[in-house]
Amino acid sequence: MLIAALAGSLIGALAGLIPAIGTFVSLLLVYPWLVEMSVPEIIAFFVCLSSVSQFTGSVPALMLKIPGESSSIIAIKESTEIQKRGELGDAIALTAVGSFLAGLGAALFTIVFIGVLDSVSLLAFSNTFLTVILMGLVILFCLNNENPVSHNIVMIAVGLLLGFVGYNSTFNTNFASFGISELQTGLPLYPVITGLFVVNELSKSNFDVKPPVFKFTTSLKRFHWGSWLRGTALGYLCGFLPMAGKIIGTTTGYAWERALRTTSLRRLLNAESANNSAIISSLLPLLLFGIPITLGEALIFDIVELKDFTFTINTSEQLFKDILPSIILANFIGLIIAWPLAKQSLVIFKLNSTAIFLCIGFILTVTNVYIGSLSNQTAYYVIILALSSGAGYMLRRWDTMPLIFAFILNDAIISNTYRFYLLNF
Repeated sequence: MLIAALAGSLIGALAGLIPAIGTFVSLLLVYPWLVEMSVPEIIAFFVCLSSVSQFTGSVPALMLKIPGESSSIIAIKESTEIQKRGELGDAIALTAVGSFLAGLGAALFTIVFIGVLDSVSLLAFSNTFLTVILMGLVILFCLNNENPVSHNIVMIAVGLLLGFVGYNSTFNTNFASFGISELQTGLPLYPVITGLFVVNELSKSNFDVKPPVFKFTTSLKRFHWGSWLRGTALGYLCGFLPMAGKIIGTTTGYAWERALRTTSLRRLLNAESANNSAIISSLLPLLLFGIPITLGEALIFDIVELKDFTFTINTSEQLFKDILPSIILANFIGLIIAWPLAKQSLVIFKLNSTAIFLCIGFILTVTNVYIGSLSNQTAYYVIILALSSGAGYMLRRWDTMPLIFAFILNDAIISNTYRFYLLNF
C-alpha cells in the first residue's frame, strides 16, 4: 500500500504540472502495473494521484497561467491581479495550506460519517436507480462540455457503438465482427483510449514558457478560515456531482467569494480548497455503489471488474479505512511540493514540450504492445492503436471525453438500461 501511495503521489505531482496529462492519462501510463495491484492498492494509488495533482496544478496556473489541471481555472483567472500586487508568494502558500487542510478535513469527515449512508444502500443497488444515474451521466456529458450538444450526442453514440463491437452477452449476439476472430473479442480498451483521448489531448498542448520570479514566504497571516470553510464544504457537496463536480464546486465557491467582495487571495483560497475536498467526496459513489462519476474512476472501475470485486456499502467503509493513511500521506507530499518546493517543481518547464510528449507517446506505444502480447494479439492492438490515433488527431478540435466515457461504460449503460426495459415494460 505504501509503494502504491508514494508512486501515485509522485506521478500525481507530474500530472498536475504537465498540461494535457492529468489523472486519466497518468492512469493509462501505468495501466499494466495497476492491473497487477490489489483493489485497495489501486484505490490508494488513484486517490493519491488525484489529490497531489490538485496541489501541483495550481503552481503553473498561478505562475505561468497554464492549467496543470482542468480545475485550476480560478488560479489562472486571479493570477494577473495577484502577480501585479506582488502576492504570488502568499498565493502559493495559501493555496497549498488550504488544499492540505481541505483534503484532510474531507477525509476525516468521511471516515466518521460513511456509515450513515447505509440507509440509501438498498435504493442504490436497485436496477432503476443505477439506470437513472447512468442516464443522468450521459445527459450531463451532453450538456456540460466544451463541445456543442449535438457533437456530444454523436460522440456518445459512437462510443456506445464502438463498445458494442464483438460478442455481446446481454443480447447473445456478435456485432460488427465480420467473422474476424479478433473483433469478436471486442475493441481493446487500451489502444482505443490512447488514440482517441491521449493523442487528441497531446495534439492541443504546448508549454514552452519561462517561470516568473517570486519571493517565497512562510507567513500565513492572510489565511482566512471563513473562505477556507466555505470552499471546503461546498467542494465536498459538489464532489458528488457527476463529471464536473470539482469545477462546479470551484466556480460556485469563487462566485460566492466575489459576492462577498473578498480579496483575490481569499477567492483563490476558497476555490483551491474546494478542489481537494471534492477529490474525496467524488470517490464515494464508486466505493459505496460501484458508480464511477469521472473518467478516471470509470477506468479504475473497469480494472477492478477484472478482479471480480464488487463495490458495496459493506466493503466501502473498510476500504476507505485502508486507504486513509495513503490520503494523509498524499496531502503531506502535495503540501511540500506545492509550497516550499514550488519554484523547484517548475524545472520541468525548462524541458522541450515536444520531447516530453514524444516520450509519453513512446511509453504508451510500448505499453500497448505489451498488453497485446499478453493475449497474443500484438498486431491487432497495434492496428487499433494506429486507427484510433489517426481518428484522435483528426478530432483535435473537439473534446473526445464523452466518446471515451460511453465506450468504457458501454456494458454498464446498455445492460442496466435493457434490464430496466424488461422489468418495467
